[in-house]
Amino acid sequence: YALRKLDKGKYVELWYFTNEGLDKANHKKTIDDDAMIMSTLVDGSSAQVSAASTCNARAIINDKDLLFEDFCQACPHMLTTMEGVDWPEDQIRMMMKCWRNIQNHKYQSMWNPIGQKVLLTYHAEQH
Repeated sequence: YALRKLDKGKYVELWYFTNEGLDKANHKKTIDDDAMIMSTLVDGSSAQVSAASTCNARAIINDKDLLFEDFCQACPHMLTTMEGVDWPEDQIRMMMKCWRNIQNHKYQSMWNPIGQKVLLTYHAEQH
């Protein structure tokens, strides 16, 4: 999911590139792409869907709600993936500078954790 979105030039939540998100993606790779499971649809009816296409949306954490440590883990993984799907170099550089500035901002080391929350909320509002 995340790789396909990035490949189309769209932004994806950083959670997908945290250690937890990458672990879940690696686990999903072990699912047979042809396997079908029963799923309950929005209207309450049931249907068979590809097991590989299912995703627990509740597990995904919005950028503003990430732990600052997870944010710092995700940024280099996402930059590497952006390079892998041929994002324009200027856009990759822009994201790299933005994340570097957030990680080096004086608020990230405040005693009160609200400083890190402010930085993550700022980041989440930018895309």
